[in-house]
Amino acid sequence: EWRPHVHLESRYVTEKERIQYFSACDGVILPYRYGFPGASCSFRDAISYGKVVLVSDQFLMGEIMRKYDLGLLFRPEDVDDLRRALLEFAQKPDAWFQGISERSKAIVEEFSWDKIGMRYRELFERLLAEGGRQTTDDRQQTPD
Repeated sequence: EWRPHVHLESRYVTEKERIQYFSACDGVILPYRYGFPGASCSFRDAISYGKVVLVSDQFLMGEIMRKYDLGLLFRPEDVDDLRRALLEFAQKPDAWFQGISERSKAIVEEFSWDKIGMRYRELFERLLAEGGRQTTDDRQQTPD
């Protein structure tokens, strides 16, 4: 019964196709193998498009998923746990999907380039200001 509703693509997907897939889907499954250390473009794009994410529970992706409640987690390389997440996904009400879409918009705004840039700017300004207030006792003494 899943076959007509699940689309697998095991080749390079063009940018145009990727946009179409993310626009049309209800959720994105990211079954990264155990040890995958970070996040991915597909993970970021799923959030940007407000889609439910089903992803291996590890490292940064697991942390973000728990913090922002963006979908469902499953143990890496565990087919039975992935099956459990898919069954749970299929039984979720429309309000759950809408909630994830709304939280995704907030995350996209929170981590926009403008906001990240301002955070870095504020950090650098603070570091410069604090560096300018050091006394000679605070500075590392170096022999001449």
